[in-house]
Amino acid sequence: MTNNVSKKISQGIYHTLFLTVVYVVYVYPFYCLSYLYLGTSLFNFWIIPITFSLAFLVFLLFKTEIAIRPLKSFVYWGLGVGFISLWVFSLGLLVSVISKIDSHFIGMACTIILGIILIFGSYNGNRVVLKEFALASSKIDQEIQFVFISDTHLGSNSEKHFFKIKELLDRTDFEFVVIGGDFLDSSSYRLETLNILNNLARPILFVTGNHEYYLKDYDVRLKKLSEFGINILNDVAFQFGGLNIIGVDEGQNLECQKDVIRQHKEDGKFNIALVH
Repeated sequence: MTNNVSKKISQGIYHTLFLTVVYVVYVYPFYCLSYLYLGTSLFNFWIIPITFSLAFLVFLLFKTEIAIRPLKSFVYWGLGVGFISLWVFSLGLLVSVISKIDSHFIGMACTIILGIILIFGSYNGNRVVLKEFALASSKIDQEIQFVFISDTHLGSNSEKHFFKIKELLDRTDFEFVVIGGDFLDSSSYRLETLNILNNLARPILFVTGNHEYYLKDYDVRLKKLSEFGINILNDVAFQFGGLNIIGVDEGQNLECQKDVIRQHKEDGKFNIALVH
């Protein structure tokens, strides 16, 4: 009985946070814009049905296998544009409250700033760049090269974006690949696309991020990753040369994650905790 109550409370908190995020990202920024341009109210009755309707659309995309292009474009672009708009228009709203500057002018300035950020963000987001870092330790007696990839968000990002990453891997010299979570973020993403990883012929290590747990039947999908040569470090360690890479599963609280690291730490090796 206690478990059922705790589960219902957790679900209630999750759904409340979900609706709050949808409102803050998809609805609130444009109410701010309307207020700055037209002087309309920041709150009215329509906020509730609009928020619930948009939440339903977001739920459809992330929790089902529906992959209608207009739906994907709306949810993904809305998420990105809305998040940036939240900060830009909130700042504009603050300026309009504490200053005597015409709100219409502030709205125009915010719109221009938003456009510049979106252009730069779109350009930068479509690029795949390799950054090199060198670490030295007396515990490592040989040169080891590995590639770390994180937050690819396959689903939000197109298959074309993933192919760019694979092409870069093909031109890079390394011993193994480490994926730091949020590899997938949509239940509609075709896992068959991951077949291109099979010819890497090198270990691929993976830990979950929060977005993997948003997927429909996430446990089934995670198990399928092994079919593409992806090894899930679910609270286990992977050793290579003098390295001890400790994979920490995202689906647990912070204290449990710390315990995993303590349990798998090797004093004689260079320890790396892989946590999303």
